[in-house]
Amino acid sequence: WAKDDGEGVVVGADFGFFRLEVEGSYQDGKASEWRGHAATGGTVYQARLFANVVVEPFDLLQILGEFGGIEPLVKYNPATYGISPYAMYGYGVMGGLLTNLAYTRNEVAESGGGQGKTANSKESGGFAGGATAAVNVGAGVNIGLDQLARGISQFSGATLPEYFKLPIEFSIGYHWQVGLDDLLFSDIGEDLGIHDGGLTYSVGLKW
Repeated sequence: WAKDDGEGVVVGADFGFFRLEVEGSYQDGKASEWRGHAATGGTVYQARLFANVVVEPFDLLQILGEFGGIEPLVKYNPATYGISPYAMYGYGVMGGLLTNLAYTRNEVAESGGGQGKTANSKESGGFAGGATAAVNVGAGVNIGLDQLARGISQFSGATLPEYFKLPIEFSIGYHWQVGLDDLLFSDIGEDLGIHDGGLTYSVGLKW
């Protein structure tokens, strides 16, 4: 299918230097190919659900610095100022529904004057779909607005507006989702090669 943007939601719990999350997303895109034939019509509707583990190593260094009394691990640590790189691994399900598929394929004529030549055969109105187990991997950075504001205030002595103290977090990264060819309802015995990746960004609340 053609690449397109999607929307989703993430909820989870933070345990200091790692997080447990549930991520759900939806997107749709135009069909671009079907079994080696260029598609001339069709839409793919996709839904994805993953359980993720997100690890923030700089947060671990900050915790070790605070409990071990190692000041540089806190003072010079980006996580202290709300900037925390992360690595993510998840497991879940990707599902899709293809509707109104249309494509053209070549067929070899077997008799008559056109023998040995190719002729086009048009297919239209096709449907397909299913769901497969998949993994979700990625990396990026989380930025906590309130922590960043506190860090700037402590470092510079400046007083920032109150809205900088809101528990808002921004996140940006690259996530890659790969199907495992483990179909949930049937096995058609072929390598599906379903994968998708791209830049992801989000904004949310912490509490």
